[in-house]
Amino acid sequence: RDHILKAIAKEDWAAGAAVDVVVRDGIVDLWGTLSYASQREAFRVLAERTAGVKKVEDHLTMEEPGIDFP
Repeated sequence: RDHILKAIAKEDWAAGAAVDVVVRDGIVDLWGTLSYASQREAFRVLAERTAGVKKVEDHLTMEEPGIDFP
């Protein structure tokens, strides 16, 4: 978990996303809210490429756009 979180913190593309990582028995669960759709694949690939990871479960959601009132 710590390795994945440190790797995420180094990536410029992760800016604006609020992501948490849960790891158990080599299975990574990604939870949180993304700012950009392209971040989903990037988070998954980052986790998959981490040593010891057997599977990645994606529970990520997209941020709801704000509503502007006049």
